[in-house]
Amino acid sequence: MESFYESIVKHHKTPKERLLDVGLFAVGIIGAVIAFSVFGTMMLHGIGAVAAATVFFFAMRAIALNRWEYEYIITAGVIDIDKIIAQRKRKRMLSFDARDCEIIAPLKNGNYYAEYKSLPVLDYTAYEGHEDNYFAVFERAGARTCVFFQPTEDMVQMCKSCNPRNVYIA
Repeated sequence: MESFYESIVKHHKTPKERLLDVGLFAVGIIGAVIAFSVFGTMMLHGIGAVAAATVFFFAMRAIALNRWEYEYIITAGVIDIDKIIAQRKRKRMLSFDARDCEIIAPLKNGNYYAEYKSLPVLDYTAYEGHEDNYFAVFERAGARTCVFFQPTEDMVQMCKSCNPRNVYIA
C-alpha cells in the first residue's frame, strides 16, 4: 500500500527580513507621493495617480514575494520539498528517496551530524535552530549532499518504515 503525507511549514522571518519589509513599504509610500507630486506639478494628475499606484503596487508585490513556506511531501518513501512563494507560486526544490539515504537524524543531536559537517548543505527549514529540524545525507549528482528539513513525527515514522537502519528518531 502506498503511503502519502504532506506538511506545510511557514517561514519565520528574521529581523533583517522584517526590516526589509518595512523599508519596501516606506519606499512604496514615498515613491507614490513623489510620483503623484511630480506629475501633479505638471498638471497631469491622472498620470500621477497611475504612476503612484504603480509604484505602490510593485513595492507591495516585493513584500509579498518575501513571504514563503515549504511543503514537505512523502509518497512511498520519496520526499519532495516544494517552496511556495506568496501563496501563489510553487517551485520544486528537491526530491530524494528515503531508502537511498545514508542517515536521517535530528539535527539537534550533534553526535549524528558531527561527521557530516564538511558536506555541502541545502537548508530547507522554516528557520534555523528549531528543535524539530532533521538532516538527511544522500548522493546527488555523484556527490554526497546534506539537506536540512523539518518533518513531522508522522513523516519521520514513514521514513523509518522505508529505511529502518538509517533513520534515527529524536
